[in-house]
Amino acid sequence: MLSRSILSIFFLFSFALNALSVDEKTILNQFISADKLFENESSWRGYHFLRSPIIVYSEDKTLFFNFPNVKKHCSTENTQEEVDAGSIKLSVCSANVFNLTNGFQLNHNVDDLVVNIFKFPEAHEIDEFSSFVIHEVFHSYQVHHFENISMGDPLVDNSENNAWATLENLYLLRVYQDLLYSNMPAIDSFVRKFIVIRALRNKKNNISAYENWLERQEGTAEFVEIKIIADGQEISIENLEKTQINELVIKDKDFELKANLKFITIQDNTIILEET
Repeated sequence: MLSRSILSIFFLFSFALNALSVDEKTILNQFISADKLFENESSWRGYHFLRSPIIVYSEDKTLFFNFPNVKKHCSTENTQEEVDAGSIKLSVCSANVFNLTNGFQLNHNVDDLVVNIFKFPEAHEIDEFSSFVIHEVFHSYQVHHFENISMGDPLVDNSENNAWATLENLYLLRVYQDLLYSNMPAIDSFVRKFIVIRALRNKKNNISAYENWLERQEGTAEFVEIKIIADGQEISIENLEKTQINELVIKDKDFELKANLKFITIQDNTIILEET
């Protein structure tokens, strides 16, 4: 039987949850679930999306996650709800206390604290809000832990470049699918083709500096976001959406690349698109 003190804590927690709106409960539950997945640091060692306080605001409310000085900013005439969920503490103030209006802000200074600020999501954005926060806060982490590198020149937006880039991505998808089947010969083949096509694109457009920057900044943030999602659900060959991409025609404006992945070969670092 639960002790009286534990029952009291459970009652207070349930009462506090009932005071929240449905969307506020959804965000809190998402953060609680994500927090548990970060405990073993399997996504990125040293990173946690709630290492710094998070503020979520709307026109008439401010949600403080793990923010220590809420009473300083939420005046007595504004009602305040508090939920203590262990490692996550949420305070809700019935006012936009900082008069925020412009999207989200990373590494913002409040009371000499670094906080990350987000606008309350629209209804269609609620289900993916925690993923969005995890991704964006990782950019804040990058500022303090990643070496600064040159961005280089932006990608050349032309039809041929886009078509070859699409083919690169398809090869990476095949690598991922074959990893699930431990099909090492196929993995080796597709990785080699990916490398050669990437080198070809770089030779044509000099995209290496920009793509190295983009993949380091956005690729790592995307990895952390997807890793947490994957850790929260069972992934198997059976529930993986299989994409049939052996035969493809990549059309982008005036450039057309016809290829069959089974018949693309590499000789002396030259791509040969064989007729099928």
